[in-house]
Amino acid sequence: MVTHQNVVRLVRSTNYVEFRPALVIGHVSNVVFDASTFEIWGALLNGCRLAVIPKLNMLAPEVLRIS
Repeated sequence: MVTHQNVVRLVRSTNYVEFRPALVIGHVSNVVFDASTFEIWGALLNGCRLAVIPKLNMLAPEVLRIS
């Protein structure tokens, strides 16, 4: 079982990634995969925007662009 404290420690005040409110974090992993914890809560607990990227777009990365 993962506690709230463990999730917060994963994504707040880290020395391995810098979350800033101006960032857009791409959510590409399945929600049942543990990486989704980093994507979802990393964005939401740091004031970033979370962009859910459809699987078809991940398979055709040429459609991804910053707008």
